Amino acid sequence: MHRAVSLFIMSPGTVAPGDFVIVHVGYAIQKLVAHEASTTWELIDKMHGTLPPDQHA
Repeated sequence: MHRAVSLFIMSPGTVAPGDFVIVHVGYAIQKLVAHEASTTWELIDKMHGTLPPDQHA
């Protein structure tokens, strides 16, 4: 997924185009390495799979 986010609360120079970050309310709050990002997506997919169909975003 690609999305424009604010880097305001990240330390200068810690994030570059193509990096994986966790975003909360439009702000990047944590940088992830590729395997952490992959694991995070897998967990999110599993959580979405356990919700009733009417509760999916």
